[in-house]
Formats: sequence, C-alpha cells, structure tokens
Amino acid sequence: PIFSSEVASLDSEIKEWLDAREGSGVIYVSMGSLVRVSEKQFSVLAEALAEYDVLWSSRGLPLHPSRANSRHLFREWLP
Repeated sequence: PIFSSEVASLDSEIKEWLDAREGSGVIYVSMGSLVRVSEKQFSVLAEALAEYDVLWSSRGLPLHPSRANSRHLFREWLP
C-alpha cells in the first residue's frame, strides 16, 4: 500500500478537552498548511467564535497567550 493503514491518535490533552465537551458541539477550524491569516483576520474569527468551543488547526496562526481560554484549543497540526 502507498499509505499506512495506521490511524494517528490524538494526544491526551486534545482528547481530554474534547471529552469534556461530550454532548455539545465543537467547531473545528482548519486553515491548512499553506494559508497564513493576518492578525486582523484571526482577531475577527476568534471574536466571532468566542462563545463557542473551537478546535483550531493551522500553521502560522498569530497566537498570543492573551487569546488562550478554555473554550478554544490551538494546534499547528491535528491528525
């Protein structure tokens, strides 16, 4: 086979974060590996999604510790 049949597993922090939201929806935002969002674009998206549980996946997101909250989890890559 060209591709492995193994499925990458989620790290424990992501799994715990998702499990804590069982029964409610989670928004998954992925910009891919080629897209770079500006500080302004990210701020608008983050503000619009502030009330929701959001799992972000994108390289190059303009992340700042002040943006961290329990409703949003940021990763550069997810399986």
